[in-house]
Amino acid sequence: FQMSSKEKSSKSKSSSSSKAKTSSKDKTSSKDKESSKHKSSSKDKSSSSKTEKPEDAKAKSSSKHSKSEKSEKVEKPEVVVKTVDSEETLKRVKEQEEEIKRLKALVTALEKASPKVEKEEEDNSTEITFLPKKGQNVRINGEWAGVSAGGSMNHLTWRYNPQIFLWPSRSATVNITLSQPEGGTPTGIGFYVFEASYPTARRLLVDNDQMVAKSSFSKATKVEGSWLIKKSRNPYIIVPCTLDPENEMPFSVTISADAAITAQLISKEQEWPQPTILGDWSGDSAGGCENEDTVVNNPQYLLKVPNQTQLSILLLQTKFEDFDNIGFYLISTEPGRKQKISEVDIFQDDDKVVVRPEFKDPNQAFSELNLKPGSYVLVPATFDAGQEAPFNIMIMSESEMPPVSELADAAVLSISGDWEGETAGGCLNDPLRWRGNVQYSLTVEKDCELTLKLKQTSSVGSELNSIGFYVFKGGKRVIKPKKDVVFKKSKFGKMKDVSSKIKFKGSSEPYIIVPCTFDADKEGSYSFSVLSDDTSFVEYVTLDYLSEEQDLIHHNAKASWSGNTAGGCLDYSTWRQNPQFLLDIQQTTSVTMFLSLEEEDESLAPGFYVVKAPTNMNLSVNIKKEDILVKAPFSKGAREISKTFEFGPGRYNIIPCNYTPGASSKFELNLYSHVPGSAALSHIPAGIISIEGEWTPETAGGCINDMASWLKNPHLSLAVKQHTEVAVILVQNPAEEIPENLDELLEIGMYITNSDGDGNPKTNEESDLIAKAPFSPDKDVVIVGSLPACHWPYCITPTTFKAGVTGKFAITIIMDQENLEFIEFSKDPININPAEVVGAGEDPMLREIRRRFKPIASQTVELVKLTEKEEGNIPEFMTYVSRTLLQTIVQYQASIVAWADDVEPQWWLDGYDEEEVVEEVEEEAAVGGGPPPPPMGGPPPPPPPPPKLPPINFSKPPRLSMIDTTSQSAMTEDMIKELDEKPKTKLFIDDLLIAVKGGLANLRKVTPAPPKPVVEDPTVCGFFNMEILNSRRAAIEGLHDKDDSDDWSDDEWSD
Repeated sequence: FQMSSKEKSSKSKSSSSSKAKTSSKDKTSSKDKESSKHKSSSKDKSSSSKTEKPEDAKAKSSSKHSKSEKSEKVEKPEVVVKTVDSEETLKRVKEQEEEIKRLKALVTALEKASPKVEKEEEDNSTEITFLPKKGQNVRINGEWAGVSAGGSMNHLTWRYNPQIFLWPSRSATVNITLSQPEGGTPTGIGFYVFEASYPTARRLLVDNDQMVAKSSFSKATKVEGSWLIKKSRNPYIIVPCTLDPENEMPFSVTISADAAITAQLISKEQEWPQPTILGDWSGDSAGGCENEDTVVNNPQYLLKVPNQTQLSILLLQTKFEDFDNIGFYLISTEPGRKQKISEVDIFQDDDKVVVRPEFKDPNQAFSELNLKPGSYVLVPATFDAGQEAPFNIMIMSESEMPPVSELADAAVLSISGDWEGETAGGCLNDPLRWRGNVQYSLTVEKDCELTLKLKQTSSVGSELNSIGFYVFKGGKRVIKPKKDVVFKKSKFGKMKDVSSKIKFKGSSEPYIIVPCTFDADKEGSYSFSVLSDDTSFVEYVTLDYLSEEQDLIHHNAKASWSGNTAGGCLDYSTWRQNPQFLLDIQQTTSVTMFLSLEEEDESLAPGFYVVKAPTNMNLSVNIKKEDILVKAPFSKGAREISKTFEFGPGRYNIIPCNYTPGASSKFELNLYSHVPGSAALSHIPAGIISIEGEWTPETAGGCINDMASWLKNPHLSLAVKQHTEVAVILVQNPAEEIPENLDELLEIGMYITNSDGDGNPKTNEESDLIAKAPFSPDKDVVIVGSLPACHWPYCITPTTFKAGVTGKFAITIIMDQENLEFIEFSKDPININPAEVVGAGEDPMLREIRRRFKPIASQTVELVKLTEKEEGNIPEFMTYVSRTLLQTIVQYQASIVAWADDVEPQWWLDGYDEEEVVEEVEEEAAVGGGPPPPPMGGPPPPPPPPPKLPPINFSKPPRLSMIDTTSQSAMTEDMIKELDEKPKTKLFIDDLLIAVKGGLANLRKVTPAPPKPVVEDPTVCGFFNMEILNSRRAAIEGLHDKDDSDDWSDDEWSD
């Protein structure tokens, strides 16, 4: 008779007890047919589990493991076999035998001293009763029939065998004899003995680890064994069984002891409720353990426990012997759950997981526990996903429980996306990058509780990204997240998915969802899901991309401060050299502007200004304090600053700058407007030319009041080869900051005049003065205006108001960058090549047409190139209209050149025959359909002739009926014929392209340079009206004191 490690004792080989001999005989019986697996179950708890298969030695973690790292996964436990020290065991057995001898001697002495007691009659009844029986010799009758013929522990059905509960009144030696009927076909019989965990009488879902002893199995009529037991508050359980299941027969168990005992066959009334669940792992529902994100796909069952109770759960898989290890989770949940748990992280939450599987057996998993009232989700699982098999679950409870129900798959709304490039913006630790994340709209029309789940479906690299999400209120794209608009925030972690259960208030205003990685630039794909226990929640909850009304229109432009473009704020004259942006507003809209540095720099203090753009050029170069519409405060060490402003229709300049000049940094400007199509943002590339100089005692000639002295000032040559809008800035002492004492500033001014061709100013006529900057004691003075193209350079003369005042200066000319190629600025005389001059002396309207036509012509060339690509699948009508457009551009170009030459273009002249037109007029007059007869003096000149049609038909192709299925093309036969003929010679398209390209250069019409200007006496200035000067002198001398009508106004004096 084998004893468990729990008892820590065995019978001595030298024992003379007949019971021990019988047990030894049964133990060595050759008729014991139990398998090695069966034998191993009698050992210590740790040795009863199966040895792990080599292929199962992959990382299978213990109770706290992370499914994101293989090194932390659940591991199948290894079997540790414990051995008992033989000397210690023999010593304990001898002590027990000595105790038995002492007790027997005590009993003998008591028997001699007390009256004789009649021997208890042997119970030979065959009646099956479920009442408790007491005494020192108890017989329990039973039957193996149907389900209760469960067989030995070689079979999972062994638990269905009848069970007998045994309570000893004190520690005693117990002899158990199991008998089968004589005369029948003998079958192997035996029994197991378990120690119960609880005192209540009921059928136990006993686990192998609870076994304390077992008999051998034999086909003999009787199988018996002796056992020394201790008194216990919990009963012992005897499970008689046949070796194989389905062997039906009656049996009897005789229990004799040297002390009073109580034994009872458990009836159905005494059994706990035992619902059995039949299920299977198949397809998606074979989800595996928590190491897999598919663990939520396993079958799930809801257990409702109304009162605190003892509960036993047994999971069985009987179809396959060689199968993946199995187990189950028991998870605390909220009352009323109807759908499966969908959050993987719940399976890793120790506060919610009541039972975590050990995955140590492929056929069974068992747990016995004391549960508090509440709701629980039971999730049976295999260790690996994809292992398919049917299973049974037996649940036994001490008290009545509501029926167990299977949970349905969660109702779900889902949307997919990618973190890529700018959309991999990271979390709010970097607000600049965070705004690039994709945002979604979640509309919840009534109060409800939803589960939001973010799952990363792929990641760039070998590791999972740390992910999470934000929920905002407000209903529109979030660009400036504040605490009052943050509704909820999930945790971030390197997990396959993260989820959060949130209670929402019903509202017509959507919530904004922003899924993101923790760090920026972590790319990958994801899915975002909304789940609910209410399967009808899709009727009042929607998840979608932001609508046009919710989204904001994003405008982005990038630039940098470096070198001379790091101009500083308005306190410095170099501010004009900062990069500028043109904001074109078509209709009133609110715009939020962000200035963001590429990298954080504690030494920088970024800010920006917004002003109305000038009408005569794109760049702002002359700003007064009252002109500033928006000023973003300069903040030292800030990486980003922002302002929101409501703009009306118009053109605006945005001027980002650092507070001090000379600081280098890359930056970007991000604008968000509310009205689609209401705003456009563009960077204005500026062309900047600068020359530094000095007023020395020899060159400080002062203002033009003293003409002879004025001519001593420095004179700089400016060549303008195409009409250009410019800003000319004169700065005194450019290397110095504005002094605190403004009285230290010089009074400076500047003239722009025609030149004599040799680098000197021409001042003989009033028209020679092109522009003048009034004298002012400021750091800088500015002239902004248009300079027409000219064959002779202009002359710029910077001066101080008083002669002899020395100092340094710099002159900077700023223009649109596209005009920089037409400007030349030098201290030396400049000779202009007439071939480089465009539109000198031409009509202003022609000049404007020419300016606007150039980009159109260039874009048309690129467009036609695109439609002429052979690999492109371009429809015929697109080829037709593209070539037609190109020919129109050629004609328009020729027309501009002809207009400049004051002639008619050749295509116009070739478009009609004058004689044919006259004949047509005469024919109309002959039939009476013409105009009335001409007046006396001869007929009027004929009306302007219509242009001749170009080689390709300009007429609009006829529109086909929508139901006309017989026509294959909307092109006429003539048009198709033209297309067939023209492309045969590749020169057709090439010639046109070359013509347009060449025409762009031809637009710079070469006109002969005028003769060199004739300069009269240079000391005679023609800028002033001598009559006005004489009148002023007379007024000053008092010659007209009596004539009050000749008082001089301030305007006249300033002139």
